[in-house]
Amino acid sequence: MAIITETALQSDWFYLAQEQLLDPAATSFFTLQDGRITSNGRVDAVGTYLIAGSKAVLTFTRKDAPDFIMTLTATSKVFNEATAMLQADARYRIAGVNGLAAYQGTLVRRVTEFRTKKKP
Repeated sequence: MAIITETALQSDWFYLAQEQLLDPAATSFFTLQDGRITSNGRVDAVGTYLIAGSKAVLTFTRKDAPDFIMTLTATSKVFNEATAMLQADARYRIAGVNGLAAYQGTLVRRVTEFRTKKKP
C-alpha cells in the first residue's frame, strides 16, 4: 500500500457511501488541509485528521452526538496529487445501540473538470 502524504491529501473530496454514484454537480464536499477538515468551502473546521502511513483518520466533531470517525486507506501502489479515490471506512455511535455502526465508502477527489462542467 502507498504512503499518504499531507501534500497529496490536501484537496477537495466528495464522500460516496457504499455504492452511491458520483454526481458531478454535487455541492457537498470536504476540504482536507493542514490537519483540518472544512465543508463546502466554509472556513470553520468540522473536524481534524491525522496521517499514519497508508492511512489517515478523520474525526468529524458533532455537537449533539458522538464523533464520526472515518479511516482512509491508500490501497494502490502510489498515492499522489493525481490519485482520484481513497477507500473510506466510517465508524460512529448511535444512541441506544451497543457497539459501533459501520459502513464502507469512497472519497473521490473533486477535480477541476467536475467543478467547471456545464449541463447541456
